[in-house]
Amino acid sequence: MSKKTQGPRVCLSRKEAAAYCGITVMAFDKRGAPAPDVLVGTVRGWDVETIKEWDAQKSQRGPGRPRKNTG
Repeated sequence: MSKKTQGPRVCLSRKEAAAYCGITVMAFDKRGAPAPDVLVGTVRGWDVETIKEWDAQKSQRGPGRPRKNTG
């Protein structure tokens, strides 16, 4: 029997997800963080695609505080 080994799933932590969006962790929480894609114990994790979609949706809400330039 052969199994394909893909390796561990890589997800962003809350701090990494906020940094990816160019916002603080507090802003990430206040903006209504999306449901996590994975839980490791009580630690939440998000796929990059989930964060990209969530950030794009939240960014369309109109003017607000300027976002950090993440390059």
